[in-house]
Amino acid sequence: MRSMSKKALIIFSVLVFFPISAFSSGALEAQQKKQQLQQQAAANQILQQKQQAISQAKQQYLTQQQQIVQQAKQQQALLAQQQAAQLQALQQKQQALVQSNQFAQTQAQAQAMQAAYLQNAQAQMPATGNFSQNPQAQAAFQSLTQGLSNNINLSGLEDLSQTQDVKTLAEVWQAFEKSSEAWALIIDLQPKIITVQRQIALYRDQGITINKDPMHYVQLIDSISQENSNLLKQPFKDVLKFVAIIEYDFDNGQDKDALAQHLLGDAYLANKQRLGL
Repeated sequence: MRSMSKKALIIFSVLVFFPISAFSSGALEAQQKKQQLQQQAAANQILQQKQQAISQAKQQYLTQQQQIVQQAKQQQALLAQQQAAQLQALQQKQQALVQSNQFAQTQAQAQAMQAAYLQNAQAQMPATGNFSQNPQAQAAFQSLTQGLSNNINLSGLEDLSQTQDVKTLAEVWQAFEKSSEAWALIIDLQPKIITVQRQIALYRDQGITINKDPMHYVQLIDSISQENSNLLKQPFKDVLKFVAIIEYDFDNGQDKDALAQHLLGDAYLANKQRLGL
């Protein structure tokens, strides 16, 4: 009887503890799988973070490269602009130099012709006598300028209402007694120089001295008349008088400051400073 009780107890123990052991084993496996899944998820998250970091690094690198390329293009464009500006400035300097050389050559030729004409005029004119009242002196000067007028460009003068059919300097001078507008149509320097010389000689007959070079007054009249064409609406004697006064070169015995102030008003002081007086 006691033997059967022991066997029953053993069987009962087996039946009771076997499910518990089996349950414990299944729970362990489930926990292990859960841990594995968590570890896998963590690894996947780390991998994603790494991939994201790599992607961001690549994007930053590409952005930096694009910025470098853009900056290089901007620098190249700026350099090209600077080089173009330097080239243009160089070309302008070269052009100005060429024009300056051409002007210097023209001026030298004009001065040489001027000296030759004056020398011939002095040789042909009487040693004494008033130019404006000496027919022989005027005839000698006219013979010189007549030959010059055949070789100068006076085209366009015939279009002026007051100077129709102008072909010689003598006719230009006659027109200049009323208006100097024909001055702007004279292309060559020589007739302008001769015209200024003649007017200086006429002023000298009146006891008025103008000492500066005729070429200087040709350039000054050209410059002022380009800015203010009203200057040439006056007779030429008044045109030359005006530019000689502002140059402090009109010596008629009167105070030169007073003459300049009468023409320019308060601006005569700035004009005087321009001349370094």
